[in-house]
Amino acid sequence: MLNRFANATWKAGQPFRGLSRITRPNFTVANFLSQEEIQKDYDQIMAASSRLLVSMQDVGNSAKSEQMQRLRSLLQDTVYAFKMAKFLDSSYYVNQNQAVPLFISPTEDTATIYKSVKEQKIATSIAGFYALECGLNYVVATKNMLPSDILQSIINNTLSRENKILLSRFANATWKAGQPFRGLNRITRNTFTPFFFLTDPDVEKDMVQIRAAAQKLLASL
Repeated sequence: MLNRFANATWKAGQPFRGLSRITRPNFTVANFLSQEEIQKDYDQIMAASSRLLVSMQDVGNSAKSEQMQRLRSLLQDTVYAFKMAKFLDSSYYVNQNQAVPLFISPTEDTATIYKSVKEQKIATSIAGFYALECGLNYVVATKNMLPSDILQSIINNTLSRENKILLSRFANATWKAGQPFRGLNRITRNTFTPFFFLTDPDVEKDMVQIRAAAQKLLASL
């Protein structure tokens, strides 16, 4: 499941980097990924886990609520985001047995990349579709259900609570993945928080996007 979330968040970032990136062979449903691609994702998950565990070691024996509050504060910290991103970038090259390049060069530190309004709009609005695709693919693979049946149950609001929460988590993850592209300061907002702290109305907002994507996708099938 962690690999599926890694795939979903990676997908959510690709249109921000360039819409043409979604045409690449590795931009595909998780079931079609090679073992090498799957391992790349898990290597990143393990690297993030090791870094996060160190960052939370002083609350390691505390109650769940206190540990989750620490996670929340780290998640909304732009300085920590930079450190984590730098660590994960270097970890990727280490795991690929490649030389680790400079994370940000002096010229890159002040450089700006411009995107067309059209590409920005697509990247910002497509996260719900990627959440649906990745969640749908996971349910198909684990429950042996037809995609069309799952989509219909989403539209009819007859989806099990377990699967509804799963899809909501994918929606939250893909939404989070896009926020730094729109502006790093967006991660400091109250809504940028672990799913643990979301209210039922917050979850329903995500499901509105999931249902809209499901209607469009079912019509295309």
